[in-house]
Amino acid sequence: MRGIDELGQGGWQAEAIPRGDAGDGAGTRAAPVEAALLVVDDKPKNLLVLAHMLEGLSERIVQTTSATEALRYLLHHDVALVLLDVQMPDMDGYELAALIRQRERSRHTPIIFITAYDRDETEVTRGYALGAVDYVFKPVNATVLRAKVSVFVDLFKKTEAVRQQAELERRLYWENLRARAESCRPKGRSGRSRASSRSSSARFRSRSIRPT
Repeated sequence: MRGIDELGQGGWQAEAIPRGDAGDGAGTRAAPVEAALLVVDDKPKNLLVLAHMLEGLSERIVQTTSATEALRYLLHHDVALVLLDVQMPDMDGYELAALIRQRERSRHTPIIFITAYDRDETEVTRGYALGAVDYVFKPVNATVLRAKVSVFVDLFKKTEAVRQQAELERRLYWENLRARAESCRPKGRSGRSRASSRSSSARFRSRSIRPT
């Protein structure tokens, strides 16, 4: 996707490689949860700086330079957190946040605004009204940023792990139920049915060739 780069744990890459759970008990244990971060800023240099600050907190850091690309990504992917620059051309961060909140899939996705407004009360109030969970003020302090982001990454992983485990247990429950139903079926039923069918066919043939 144009305008998007991803930074994985091993460095720059075009796509994050999904990891499976191939160990013992894979059928009864949910796969490890990966948390993605979406960073939106129209300046590529700022994206690089933020990605460097966030390195190691998430398995995938998705960078977008426009609101359109951000919305396109959120249309098909879930993220632990959106880091959103307030001042962008075409569509500012507040307008983008409003659109993110309008979509069912991303309605509850946490948003942290990054701003240079120097704690302007009006702007901060506007952001919270649009669903922001926090603010980070420029110049960005890496320690503060990592502390804020790590909270939402951990929360996303725990919530997703519970959801996946519940879904897995529900699937296993129905599979076991079907297996029990299969095991309770009378044995030899199919054989008796075939024998009965052959007997009926023989009687029909005998009637058909009866001399007149």
